[in-house]
Amino acid sequence: MKYFAILFIVVLGSIMVSAQTAIPIGAGSYASFPPASAGGTAIATANQSLYVVSNNVPIPSNKWWTDLVIDQYAGNLWASPLAVSANAQGINISRPDFDTVYDGAHSFLGVNFQPDVPLSIQGQGFSPADARALNWGDWTVTFRMQQATNQFMDVTIGHGLPYTWIQFIGVSPQIMLPMAATYFDDSGNPVSFPVTINHFGLSYSNKIYGIFAPDNTQFTLSGNTINVTFAGASTYLVIGVMPLPTNPAYFSQYAYAVPTNSAMNWVYDPNAGTVTTSWHLATQPWNGTQTNTIQGWIPHHWRNTNNFVFNGIQYWVARGLMKCTTGTDFQIVYPFNGILPTLPAPRQLGLANDYAPSRMDFYISSVASNTAVAADTYDGGRDMLRYAQHMVFANLMGRPEFSTLENTLESALTDWYTYSGPSDEFYFAYYPNWRALTGFPAGFGSDQLNDHHFHYGYFTYDTALLGMYDQNFLTNYGPMATLVAKEYANWDRSDTNFSFLRTFDIWEGHSFASGFHRHPITG
Repeated sequence: MKYFAILFIVVLGSIMVSAQTAIPIGAGSYASFPPASAGGTAIATANQSLYVVSNNVPIPSNKWWTDLVIDQYAGNLWASPLAVSANAQGINISRPDFDTVYDGAHSFLGVNFQPDVPLSIQGQGFSPADARALNWGDWTVTFRMQQATNQFMDVTIGHGLPYTWIQFIGVSPQIMLPMAATYFDDSGNPVSFPVTINHFGLSYSNKIYGIFAPDNTQFTLSGNTINVTFAGASTYLVIGVMPLPTNPAYFSQYAYAVPTNSAMNWVYDPNAGTVTTSWHLATQPWNGTQTNTIQGWIPHHWRNTNNFVFNGIQYWVARGLMKCTTGTDFQIVYPFNGILPTLPAPRQLGLANDYAPSRMDFYISSVASNTAVAADTYDGGRDMLRYAQHMVFANLMGRPEFSTLENTLESALTDWYTYSGPSDEFYFAYYPNWRALTGFPAGFGSDQLNDHHFHYGYFTYDTALLGMYDQNFLTNYGPMATLVAKEYANWDRSDTNFSFLRTFDIWEGHSFASGFHRHPITG
């Protein structure tokens, strides 16, 4: 009953939060909810019912698992090296062949990529209402598939983790295979059913899986369906995707350490010119005392560290060769010497085709002669960026256009950073359900949380350049500019007004543009 009460509160809250008031921050402000002038898509997104077990925390968007939040049943969740999807019967687990398959159905460019011949985990008479995000970390997520209060399965997956952990409450599991398989033990000997065992391997269509369960679990085979009967109070399965049929013994050592959280923290040392990232997996042993598990890393991780001790397990994934380690805590040190906000003024060097001051003067005066700002966050942000960059050039070269460009930028940003009511043309508005901030007029689907990192990245950069010359603007509008930056790049875990690092995929090392749906390569 509690589960459905939470759903009712989420939907009711979405309907009730509809009034728009100006929320002051510094000298700026934003709308507490999108006004009608924001458009139907914005209102629908702000009011969207979200598939989460509880919405008392910021809801991530732009994640590899965001389908869980917006769809009744999640589409393909590209955890790497496995992919997981959900449906009205349970979940499908597959191991995409990025190393060998390049045909039209499995394009390496990511066009309509679909995992093939999945293994399915279902339940006898089990028909869950949906799949809902239960809890999540920086590169892990757990979702719940529930039929009744005392009848559900919780599924945990994560980036670089070759396991899927499934906890069953009131559900009798079934492992559904798409075709006949071979079954084997740690020594490669055939396994015959029925069998009482805590793990075994299976293989079909060049896919190799390990099935891990509590001690004394009974497995029976009927056609291509394996029925599972637990012997005691422990009711779980762990499915591992393995490179080789000789892997079950090794995988069984670490299969039972289920992740309960994942967090990456960083420290920047400007004197050393390094950023040190520390990765921690919190785990709970379901069987025994082993808390370490297998964690995979892709090239931008392992090319930048000598701290990893690899265990010989590796996979080809969408981002290249994934090498695996064993443990719960890892560290990577990246070189970083900062980023220049702008280049110094150019100088003539007496060379052929040398820098021509008159040409630069022409460029600056041409930009300053037409300082219109387009009416959406993308094109408008680009316009302001152009004015900001030329403002800096004009200052470095002592050009009179500096004042025109500075005033244009200050006026435009002030307009965007202030909400004056429903008739306002340039402003930001809050989505309470998502705990997100969106600029209007929107562009390219940004009202559905798309592209915020580069739309609003323009605003952040523009504000920083203007602030080099106008400290008063930073004093007045810096708080609002910080809010806009936190929308897409909230670096403060204690700030629950926004999702943590909304657009950035911490493990994959890049941002996703799409607010809702994920793809293993294109986002």
